[in-house]
Formats: sequence, C-alpha cells, structure tokens
Amino acid sequence: MGVERVNDEELNRQVSEAYRAKYGANSPDSTEAMITPEVTETTLRLTGRAPA
Repeated sequence: MGVERVNDEELNRQVSEAYRAKYGANSPDSTEAMITPEVTETTLRLTGRAPA
C-alpha cells in the first residue's frame, strides 16, 4: 500500500462539503476546524501499490 498527497482543490472542496453535510449540524466548530486549508492540504490518497 502506498500513499500520495492530494493536490486537487476541487476534490478537497467536495470532501469538505461532505464533512459539513454529515457532521456540521452536530459539531459545527469541530467540523470547521477539520476543513481549514491548513488541514485539507495534508489530505492523502491511499494507492494500491507501494512506491517504487
């Protein structure tokens, strides 16, 4: 298993909106803290292969 950094602003926006939709009503402060630019720029994607 490998990992790669996600540098896709649109994907990060979609994931952030999904977090808001799922958790925002119950935990708005925690949710907003999880989707700041400083946090979303650390998003990683799992890949099916180890790095060469």
